[in-house]
Amino acid sequence: MKPEVSLDGASQRYALDLKRHELNETVAGEILKLFKWSVGATVAITTLLALVDTVETWNHVIQPSERLITEHVLMTLIGASVVQVGAASAAIVYGLFRRPAEPAEDSDM
Repeated sequence: MKPEVSLDGASQRYALDLKRHELNETVAGEILKLFKWSVGATVAITTLLALVDTVETWNHVIQPSERLITEHVLMTLIGASVVQVGAASAAIVYGLFRRPAEPAEDSDM
């Protein structure tokens, strides 16, 4: 027969806070994994397209003015990366530092 363990209110709140903290860390880790994967995929695709551009330009298939990767594409990728960093940071900060909802107070009028 196992002994029963009972927690008082403060201990239960502490246990719930600890579980919430562990969950927040897990979610933040998953968001960072997704962020790293998406940035890596973007860099890999851009590198592949730049390689295709270079080979096709070198073989005179396309003119240098017909390149796929232009300065506009690179600026767009830089801007998108900045937005992505901001969105990932905001998601992590919101998930980790969100305040729990305040309990509603009953008002008898």
